[in-house]
Amino acid sequence: MINLLLRTALAGALLCFIASAHGGVSAAQSLAATCANCHGTNGRLPTPEAVPPLAGRSAEWIRQQLTAFRNYARPSTVMQQIVRGYSDEEIALIADCLARNGD
Repeated sequence: MINLLLRTALAGALLCFIASAHGGVSAAQSLAATCANCHGTNGRLPTPEAVPPLAGRSAEWIRQQLTAFRNYARPSTVMQQIVRGYSDEEIALIADCLARNGD
């Protein structure tokens, strides 16, 4: 299960990298695209689910949650695996990008 999620996240990141080479997708959008697999496109879920929507949340709240997952302070097998390799700067980019999608 985790292998599948990691492969999906990596495939999403690869597709975003390819898209950025062909059309101006920012680094923040490329990083945040990984979140779409569970949290919906641009952090907006089409229907309410167990996974919280991220669009419209504050950048600080998103940053705190991602940092807590990365540092194993908040339990979640999937999220810990996804964010464990992100730097503080990458987490800030993701948080800012998703927070802007609530506007």
